[in-house]
Amino acid sequence: MQYTDRTPRRLPTHYQLSDQGLLNVAFESRSVTDYETVTGQISDGGHQPHSELSHGSARVRYLLGADDLSVELITIPDRNLEKTHGFEPTSG
Repeated sequence: MQYTDRTPRRLPTHYQLSDQGLLNVAFESRSVTDYETVTGQISDGGHQPHSELSHGSARVRYLLGADDLSVELITIPDRNLEKTHGFEPTSG
């Protein structure tokens, strides 16, 4: 469903951005080669990712899908840096 001429209502007092549902999908890999392959395939497919951001060995790019769903592609090959960004593997 898509509204093309809707006037928005005021947001409820306790509104949170996450109330909208799924806003972002992230794909992370420790492999820089895999990250570069996927970002290359995206560009080759005619999609335009945003400029790359980097911090240490970590690199990230974002792009918007057809329905404005934000897709995040990230590589953090350094496990110590990965932990400082809040990513830590757990066992189920």
